[in-house]
Amino acid sequence: MKRESAGQNGSFVGFFRKAQDMKRSSAHGKGKYCKLISGIIILGFFTAVAMVTGLSLASPGEIVTSPVPRRETATPNQIAEVSDKKVELTAAEQAYLDALGPVKICIDPDWEPYERINEQGVAEGIAVDLVALIASRTGVELELVATSDWEESLKNSRMGKCQVLGLLLQTPYRDQWLVFTEPYFSDPSVLITRAEHDYISDLASLSGETLVLPEGTGTEEAIRRDYPNLEIMIVESEAVAFEMVETRQADLTIRSLTMAAFTIKSQGFFNLKIAGQVPNYTYAFRMGVVEDEPMLRDILNKGIATLSPQEIQKISNEHIAVEMQSAIDYDLLWRVVLIFVVVAFVGLLWIRQLQNFNKKLTQKTKELEQVTEELNADIIAREKAEAEIRILLYHDQLTGLYNRTFLNQMVLVSEEAHPITVFMFDLDGLKEVNDTHGHLQGDILIKNAANLFTQCFIENASIIRIGGDEFLAVVTNCNEQRADDLRDCIRQAVTAYNLQNQDASLVISLSMGYAISNNPATTMAEFMQKSDEQMYADKLRHKKGIYDTAAKGIWIE
Repeated sequence: MKRESAGQNGSFVGFFRKAQDMKRSSAHGKGKYCKLISGIIILGFFTAVAMVTGLSLASPGEIVTSPVPRRETATPNQIAEVSDKKVELTAAEQAYLDALGPVKICIDPDWEPYERINEQGVAEGIAVDLVALIASRTGVELELVATSDWEESLKNSRMGKCQVLGLLLQTPYRDQWLVFTEPYFSDPSVLITRAEHDYISDLASLSGETLVLPEGTGTEEAIRRDYPNLEIMIVESEAVAFEMVETRQADLTIRSLTMAAFTIKSQGFFNLKIAGQVPNYTYAFRMGVVEDEPMLRDILNKGIATLSPQEIQKISNEHIAVEMQSAIDYDLLWRVVLIFVVVAFVGLLWIRQLQNFNKKLTQKTKELEQVTEELNADIIAREKAEAEIRILLYHDQLTGLYNRTFLNQMVLVSEEAHPITVFMFDLDGLKEVNDTHGHLQGDILIKNAANLFTQCFIENASIIRIGGDEFLAVVTNCNEQRADDLRDCIRQAVTAYNLQNQDASLVISLSMGYAISNNPATTMAEFMQKSDEQMYADKLRHKKGIYDTAAKGIWIE
């Protein structure tokens, strides 16, 4: 849908909304019979009051739903009265503005409630009022360059026909010819779907769904980059994007919260809902200034710094209110008077029936709540069972440490976690304990050794029992000095343990080795091979009766 050209080039005062006596028809929302009847009764009551007091009553065709309360166009003097936060410019900046003259600005002529150019060629909207406030505080004189659509505004900016774009997102593509101010209006992004769609916690989890966007948005570039799993459909406008979701031609759209609320309300898309938010996708709206005017950007930034949250919120609220325009319709007035008594009687009968219906509905609601509670209990029990299964799957039942299944699925973490050290341990003499004193005594020895490991490997460590008498520990952010400290901790813990346990069947003898690497490309197999070689070298020293030499680590390049 091609947008119409909105007026001729105008001065900066065109950025303020004029009071217009325009009347526009709007469709009423659907309601249930009870709401219809109650509304007519109330309408009839106030009609009777109007007849007595002479108040005017609006006919249905003259109720205007408008996100923009109309005001007289602000003059420069009026701007100064409401703007007491004048920016102090340097002499160089003031001289620059004096030489620059009026600054030409382009906006999106059809992006309500942010900005638009109305039928009289006057710019209005949240961004329009904010930009006007910024300009008045900095002394920048703006001149509107009217365009037929946003694509023409972007084209004018690239060609130098306008020096400023009033409201847009910063993207790598736009960085090619623009420098951007600091954000002056932020709006969280939300996902819009039909009412029956499930809540969306992560866009990356969707598969085969179609996301529709209006053309020319900065969001498209980021979505295509971050979520290649989505099919992207581009349409000509915000309203068409919402309509595509409403009619099931697309699954969802992502828009700002303000735009979503405005479009759903103004267009009557009541089958749509907000189904989630997208983290890190807050719309940080800025002004874009042609790259050869960086000082203009800096001056505008000074004005942005004066905006308070209260001022921004007040201006935003002014553009999302509902305006009711009244006009006398005597024909409607007399018709309402004639049918008021009949409607009131029928309404009372309906109210009686609705009371009975509400009783039944309340009972059904209680039954539904009970079923919901039972389902929630089942879900909690299932989640608990799944957690227990995961513990059994990845943990050794004897020691509570991780097991080989966990090791096989382990992925060495990112570069920030290096260097990584992998320790290998062998519990010497376990077979002799099992053969001489029984496997029950051997199990006690294994658990005692596991307890020693947990005493020393406290931070950034995963301890794994990989076999009957073999253990492995993966420690992140572990350089050679820390690895040596952990080795000494294990040796000291073993010595202290053996002093307290004189029973030969409970004495612990450990052979150990460890490998260190700062290379993210090092695999677990390489770690295990090198640390295993060091461990068996230590075991060989023990067999020769050499116990006073500490095991040494090896670096993997």
